[in-house]
Amino acid sequence: MPGARHGPGWYKGVPWQLGGILGFTRNWVVGALILLAAPLTGTRAGQSAPVWPPSPDTGMVIAGRWMDQAEQALDHPPCDLADRICATGVHGFAHAAVDMVAALSDCVQTGGCQADMAALEARTDALEKRAKAVDARLEVISPDFATQDLVDRWHMLPTAETAERLWRRVRGDVERDACPPTQPLCVEGELLALWAADQISRSTPNCFALDGQARQACMIDMVRRVGRVDAFDQGRLRHIMAAIGGWPDALTWGSRASQMAWLIVQHADPTPAFQRHLLPVIKSAVDAGRTPPAHYAYLYDRVAVKKAGGRQLYGTQGRCDDKSHTWGPDPVADPAHLDQRRVAIGLTPEADYQAQLNRVCRGELH
Repeated sequence: MPGARHGPGWYKGVPWQLGGILGFTRNWVVGALILLAAPLTGTRAGQSAPVWPPSPDTGMVIAGRWMDQAEQALDHPPCDLADRICATGVHGFAHAAVDMVAALSDCVQTGGCQADMAALEARTDALEKRAKAVDARLEVISPDFATQDLVDRWHMLPTAETAERLWRRVRGDVERDACPPTQPLCVEGELLALWAADQISRSTPNCFALDGQARQACMIDMVRRVGRVDAFDQGRLRHIMAAIGGWPDALTWGSRASQMAWLIVQHADPTPAFQRHLLPVIKSAVDAGRTPPAHYAYLYDRVAVKKAGGRQLYGTQGRCDDKSHTWGPDPVADPAHLDQRRVAIGLTPEADYQAQLNRVCRGELH
C-alpha cells in the first residue's frame, strides 16, 4: 500500500530484502488502505477542496461516460459476459457511475450543479438494476469475487489459502487475454481483478497483530507472496499501456483501472526507474483532469524519499515504530504548509492521516 515504510530497505511496508523484511508490509498496509477506502468524489472532514473530479458538473459528465460504457456493454457486449474479466469490467463501470452520482447527489440542495440531477439519478437506477444480473452472474462464475466484496465492505479477511486461490484464478483469467486490452471494458475488468488479488495478498493475514517470531514468519511469507503478485502486475500494466498507447486514466478507462494502475507503480519499489519514468506521465493525466491528483502525490513522495536527503511534499510516506506502535512521516519539505498542500489535492489533514496509520501500526486495521 502507498504510505508506510519501516526503513531504508522496506518495500511497501514490508522490506524487500529479508534483513529489512518487516518494513515491506507496513508500507502498503498503511497508506493504500487509507487512500483506497476514500471516495473518489466529495469532500472529507477538515477539507475545503474536492478530491476528484474538480466540480460536481464535471463529475456528472464523467459518470455519464462511465454509464455509456456499461450500457453499451450490456446492449452490445464487446466481449463474452461469461468471461470473468469482461463481467468484472461491466461491474466496474456500472458501479463507479452509480457511486459517483450518489457522491454528488447533495449538489442539488447546495446549488452546486447545473445538470439535470433527477434524470441522471433515474438513469443510474435503471443501470444498477441491469447490472445486478451481471453481478449475480459474476458471483456464479467467480465465487471469490463475493469474498472480495466482503473484504471491501466488512473487512472480513479470507484465509491465506483463499487469497492464493483468488490469485491463481485472476492470473489464469488475465493470461488468457480473452478480453482485448484495447477495450475500456476489458482494461477496467483486468485491472479491477488484479486489484482484488493485490489487496487480498496484502491483507491476509495482518502480521502486525502478531508478536515475535510469529510476526517475522508472517512477514517473510507475505513478502514472497506479494513480490510475486507485484512482478506479475507490473508486467500486465506494461502490456496494457503498450496496447492502449498511454496511461489508463480514470476518465476513459475507468476509476478502478486508474487506481490499480497507479498502485502497481506505487508498489514497484524493486524497479525505481519504472516509478520515476511514470511519475510525469501520471502528472500529465492529473493536470488534464483525467486522474485523481492523490495518485501523483503518493508517487511523488515515494520517489522523493528514496533520494539521498530527499524530502516529500505531501507527508504520505513514513514508518511504524516497533516500540511505540505509532506512525511517523519521513522528512517533509516546508512542513508549515503541509496541510495546505494536502487539502488542495483532496487529502485529509496530516494529523487525521497519522491517526489512521497508528491503528495499522497497532494491528487494529487490516
